Amino acid sequence: FWGAGLTATGLTDAGACPHLTDVRHRWNRCQSRSQRMRSHIKTTQGIRFMSTQGNEQAVQDWIRKAVANNDVVLFMKGTKSMPQCGFSHQVAQILNHLGVDYRDVNVLDDMGIREGIKQFSNWPTIPQLYIKGEFVGGCDIVREMFQEGELQQMLSDKGIAHETATA
Repeated sequence: FWGAGLTATGLTDAGACPHLTDVRHRWNRCQSRSQRMRSHIKTTQGIRFMSTQGNEQAVQDWIRKAVANNDVVLFMKGTKSMPQCGFSHQVAQILNHLGVDYRDVNVLDDMGIREGIKQFSNWPTIPQLYIKGEFVGGCDIVREMFQEGELQQMLSDKGIAHETATA
C-alpha cells in the first residue's frame, strides 16, 4: 500500500534515505546517553537521589529520607516553579499562598520515585503532601483542608511557619 521504500509516514525507510539513517544514529546516541545518565546521582531542587529504576528498596529508602529530613514535602509532577499537572499546580499554589517553605520532588524525573511514592503511601495518585513525616493527602484533600482552615491549623500544630491566609 505504501509503495516501495515508503512507510506509513510517507517517508522512505532508512535504507533509502541517508537523512533517516542520521536521525536513527542520533536517537541511538541519545538513548545510550540517557541510559548512562540513569545510573548517575541526580539533583532535584537540592535533594540528591540516585536514579532507582528497578531497585525498589533504594526508592523506598530515598523517599523515607526525603520525608524525614524535610518538614514539608510535596511529591508532584513538575516543580513548584513549573508544575506540569493541574492537580500539582493547585497544591503548590495553596502552599505558596500560605507562604510555606516546602521541598518539591518532581516525580517525572524518575519513574522509580513516581511509582515508589504510590507504594510508600499506599495512595494511587500524585501529588502527595507530607507534613512532618505524616502523609496528608492529594489535591482534593489538601484543597478541602485549606478551604476549611484545617491545613492552616495542622501547620500551626506542627510548628510550620505559614501565613494565616484563608481560602
